[in-house]
Amino acid sequence: MSSSMYLTVYRENFYFHIGKITQNINTISSDWKTAVEISQLFRRMGISCLFIDDDTKTFFSYLNDSGNAFLYFINKISPQDLVTSKFDAFFDALVCKNIQLAKKIASVHAASYNKDYEYQEDFFYFHFLMEFIQDKEESVLNNILKDYADILDGNPDNRFEICKAILEGDSDEFEEYLIALVQEWHMEQEKKYNKELVPPEVSETEGHIFLEGIALVRIAEKAGIRMENIFSYMPQDVIEFSPGIFVKDNWKFVAID
Repeated sequence: MSSSMYLTVYRENFYFHIGKITQNINTISSDWKTAVEISQLFRRMGISCLFIDDDTKTFFSYLNDSGNAFLYFINKISPQDLVTSKFDAFFDALVCKNIQLAKKIASVHAASYNKDYEYQEDFFYFHFLMEFIQDKEESVLNNILKDYADILDGNPDNRFEICKAILEGDSDEFEEYLIALVQEWHMEQEKKYNKELVPPEVSETEGHIFLEGIALVRIAEKAGIRMENIFSYMPQDVIEFSPGIFVKDNWKFVAID
């Protein structure tokens, strides 16, 4: 976990910026940028609480806030302005085990890729996972994977293989490619950190826990897949934690002095 001496300061800054948005919720612009920003702030706030206080309950609560705040704003946005592969709040909802919230977020994702803001393979990855969580027919899911494979054109892709394993309920394949994806993700985080491609408050939070991987475990469980390994950057106590009751609009009441 993060050992940054500045993490407490980062957490205070996250809270302040969340409050600036929530206090102006009736006048602030309801656009894609705002939806992503407030979701990121709640996510990083939750990770900070997990790292500083070892508080999984509060971590889950803030991830729930991330998902609900994101959903609130994207419901006010034209579908043509959405970027499906940037629906990271979908993963937040899955990590905190709010499956109904994950389904609601999935239900409003764009069903076609935004050529100006995302790669097709990234779109198909999110598209598959969000259709899967909504219990779409196997034929629909197979067609998505076919389109995904066509875009890859034979190039290796850990996320594609994970999607295949989920659809087939193949535990061995899922674990094999999830391990590879964790390694791929870790190398990306090191590159971002070494080349200073992201601000330190991002690398010290999202760069130290693989939320996407935990979300994939949740989806795999839905497919009947059970994991035997313990994965790096995916704390086992987070995977096994049982949350309490979720509060939908809690995120609106962050107050700052």
